[in-house]
Amino acid sequence: MNERPPNRKKISDGVRKKTRSEKASLPNGASVPAKSVVEPALRPRPSGAGDKKSPAPPVKEREDREPVFWSPDSERLKTRKMFFGNLLKGRKSPSYASKADRTPAMHLAQWGAAAGAALVGIFLIVISTAGARLTLTIKPRVEDIAIQNVAIAFDTASSKLNLDAKRIPAERLVFTQTLRKEFDATGEENIATRATARVKIYNQFSSAPQVLVKNTRFLTDTAVLYRLAQSVTIPGARIIQGKINAEAAEVQLIADVPGEQANHAGEVKLRIPGFKGTPKYEGFFAVAPDGFSGGALGRMRVVSASDIGRAEVAVTKELYDTLEREMAVRIPSGLVFRDGLREIQMTKVDAPRASTPGEHFAVVASATARVLAFRESDIIELLKNLILKDDTSHSFVDGSWRFQYQVQNIDFDAGRAAVALNGTIREVSVIRPDELSSLVAGKKGGSLDEALKTRQDVSGFSASFFPPWRRSAPGNPSGIKVIVQAP
Repeated sequence: MNERPPNRKKISDGVRKKTRSEKASLPNGASVPAKSVVEPALRPRPSGAGDKKSPAPPVKEREDREPVFWSPDSERLKTRKMFFGNLLKGRKSPSYASKADRTPAMHLAQWGAAAGAALVGIFLIVISTAGARLTLTIKPRVEDIAIQNVAIAFDTASSKLNLDAKRIPAERLVFTQTLRKEFDATGEENIATRATARVKIYNQFSSAPQVLVKNTRFLTDTAVLYRLAQSVTIPGARIIQGKINAEAAEVQLIADVPGEQANHAGEVKLRIPGFKGTPKYEGFFAVAPDGFSGGALGRMRVVSASDIGRAEVAVTKELYDTLEREMAVRIPSGLVFRDGLREIQMTKVDAPRASTPGEHFAVVASATARVLAFRESDIIELLKNLILKDDTSHSFVDGSWRFQYQVQNIDFDAGRAAVALNGTIREVSVIRPDELSSLVAGKKGGSLDEALKTRQDVSGFSASFFPPWRRSAPGNPSGIKVIVQAP
């Protein structure tokens, strides 16, 4: 008794599971070969076959292959397999088209490989010829030139460089500065000093001058008495359009007695008590704009001689440094100066006398700086005329010079100086890229190296070829790039 085989998820290779109606259409005992792929809906019934149903024989499955379902895409899959094969789900290896099916694809692949190789060859030939390039990096030859005792003259009267006379135009610059600083007094003495002040005595009484003798008394509103230090003549007033314009003379008044009571800060107005009761009392008066100071009596702090010396050194040094900085920042653009072509003079130093009473004191200093400035480019032009002359194959390296200026004599008032110039300057060979490109065009590696090594203006070089395997310079100079290194 034939039993129906159980339902399976997998069916034999190339055979689709038949329905009951399809089994009835096969002859009794007939079975479908395992390798055939048949679409039952399209296969005609065998002649004489009845409608009697017969059990379908069991389907034998291959162990190494899984069944393939037919679908409308089968022809498209077949074409794809022809080139790449097809690895189906659960398969251990791809299935490929037959040798007859693979022949056109193999021919196409071979032709494609040959065409690709030809294109690569053509590309390599093109870049090796038309695309060939050479980059030369050149290090020019550099030499140090010694400058020894070149006599030059700076002159403020010259407006332009005189190469024959070696005369350099110069400019005279003047800077002035005043500095005031206060210091602490450290001395101590028993003193008896009288207050003093500089005053102006006015005459608004008449146009006639008035003589005042030494020790003439002057009295403040607070009854503090001062005396005239020396005799003086007060000029007469000027009468302008009927009006009197007072005239004055400046003198020194000294307190009548020592002590601090005569010290007075601020402006002080004084009258002459000897004129009291006469019209001259209102017509003559004195004014101390800064008051009176210096009066002392007893043991107290005073300015010592060492205090004054220390203060003067500090003030003058600071003033000197200030003027040096000012010269550096205020020098006009394009001009330079050297130490031997300048001077700083202290024109005034005011300090109190030794034993002057007081806790503090001030020192005031004034100074003047004078400079002969010039353009260093004029020095370079002079050296070009002396060293290079008409030689265009060399030039000076910018900023390479180191000069020392030995001043033989200088006159700041006249604005002239004689100087001996010493030092060094670097000279570099001038490389012309077009000339080098034409020289090495078409040369191979050894010839190219030899052509550059024999040049006196080249101290070193490197060559970079493109493409990298090329070892000769392009025949066209336009394919050669020359880079000149900065010295």
